[in-house]
Amino acid sequence: MTRQRRKLPPGPLKKPGGYTLAGEEDALLSKHPEVLTYLRTIRKGLVQDLSPEGELHLTMARRLLLDRAVQKLGWSRIVELYISKTGLVRRDALEKGVLEAAPILQFWMGLGNSLRRDLELLGLDRKAMEAEVLTAEALMLEVAKEAKEAEVVEEPSEVLGEGEVEGHGNI
Repeated sequence: MTRQRRKLPPGPLKKPGGYTLAGEEDALLSKHPEVLTYLRTIRKGLVQDLSPEGELHLTMARRLLLDRAVQKLGWSRIVELYISKTGLVRRDALEKGVLEAAPILQFWMGLGNSLRRDLELLGLDRKAMEAEVLTAEALMLEVAKEAKEAEVVEEPSEVLGEGEVEGHGNI
C-alpha cells in the first residue's frame, strides 16, 4: 500500500498575524505597480550611492544587503497599503470597547528597524556634507579671485648664471 503525500501550495506558508500577508505579496504588487517602480528607483539610487562605477564594483556581501534592504522596503510598502485599506485598529476589539492596534503593526515596525540596520551596515549612516551657500556677490568675487590667480605667472627672483641650478649652487 502506498501513501500519498499532501501537496503543499507554492510559495511561503501562511502564518497567523502579520505574516498572512506573505502569500499575497505578488497579488498586491500586481494591483500596485507603482510600488515596483518605486523599489526599482530606490535600488538604482542606492547602487549609485554605494558605487558610482556601478553594481559590478560592489562586493557580494553589499549586494546581498542591498537586495535584502530593498525587499524589506517593499514589504514595508505593501504593509502600509494593507493598513491604509484595513485601518490601524482591530475592528473586533473596537466593537468590544477596547482600543487595540492591528497585529501587523508589530511586523511593520520590525521591518523598519531591520531596514535601518541594513542601511547602517551598508554605510549609509554618514551625514551629508554641509554645502556653503554663496550669494551672487560672493560667487562673483570667488570667480574673479580664481581668474586672477590663473593669470599670475611667477617670475624668477634672480637670474641664474650658466651652469647654475636653482638650490644646488655651481655645477
